[in-house]
Amino acid sequence: MSGWKLRDCKGQIFTLDTFFAIGVFALAVAQLGVVFSEVYGRSHQQWMTHSLERIANDAADILVYTAGTPLDWADNLATLRVPGLTENSGSEANRCVLDPWRISRFKQLIENDFYSGFVRERLFGNHRFLVRIGFRKAVYQNGSYAVTENFLLCGEMPENAVQAAKARRPILLRGGGAKLFASVDALLDGVTENQGILTFSLTEDELPALDLYIRVSTDEASPVDNVRLGVNGDPPSNLGEISKGYIYLFTMGAVEGFPNPSAAGHWVSSGGIENDVWLNPFRLPHAGVNQIQWVVRGEDGDWASIQVIGVPSGLPATLVRELDPEGLMIGFVEVIVWR
Repeated sequence: MSGWKLRDCKGQIFTLDTFFAIGVFALAVAQLGVVFSEVYGRSHQQWMTHSLERIANDAADILVYTAGTPLDWADNLATLRVPGLTENSGSEANRCVLDPWRISRFKQLIENDFYSGFVRERLFGNHRFLVRIGFRKAVYQNGSYAVTENFLLCGEMPENAVQAAKARRPILLRGGGAKLFASVDALLDGVTENQGILTFSLTEDELPALDLYIRVSTDEASPVDNVRLGVNGDPPSNLGEISKGYIYLFTMGAVEGFPNPSAAGHWVSSGGIENDVWLNPFRLPHAGVNQIQWVVRGEDGDWASIQVIGVPSGLPATLVRELDPEGLMIGFVEVIVWR
């Protein structure tokens, strides 16, 4: 009988204490799993944040502190390996002085589907990036100056971005930077009217990258003296005439250009001036040789200077109007990457 009892006792492997111990162990393992998952998640998030910050800072440094590879990439986008925006001066002191021409070409890269993928690969590593370039301007209002930020290159980050990192660098923007300049001085010497043709040319590469302005400086004012211009077309003979191309009429006695200081005396039938404050840039329909036909009428001894100026596209007239290569404006470059 005692043998049978021993055999019966051997069958009782799991007791209540054993079940309780197993439950506690399982709960501990589950808690460890939760803690590990939380620690891993935080570590991964910190690693991703650090990775995004590093990408943003590295990209900002490359744009602001280098001229790119090769140095002349802005003149031939097909040769680009790494974009950089600083002017190619070879001086450490000018590392933060950005070249308007490179900014314009970089803007083309960002807006072009083919090249934007190239920029993503070489500079950012993915497609989730944003570059903002701007300058600060002080405006006098109500007895004090208000500083505003004006963007040359801008964009918005999508609302569904999970995580983002931003790097901002102070810069100086170089004024002037005209890539095309053609001019003629018309003098009325013993005559009351003079006329001629100002010829200039654009390459296929320059056509989308340049904004064109016409700047006219004239002699003293007179209600009968004027400068008439026709871009790839005949100048107007009167205010009611409409001809081909871009047509301008200026009254002598003012400097008409960018910006336009006075609304008096100008007229345009197609393109160019859109309001009484700014003379806006215009684009030509084709590359190659273009012409401005000009007619200057006035008194003996009067004169007029006619200029065609091509500046990097997208730059405001306030940045380039003086054509002063030494003029500098305070600005910034901001790089944002996200996932």
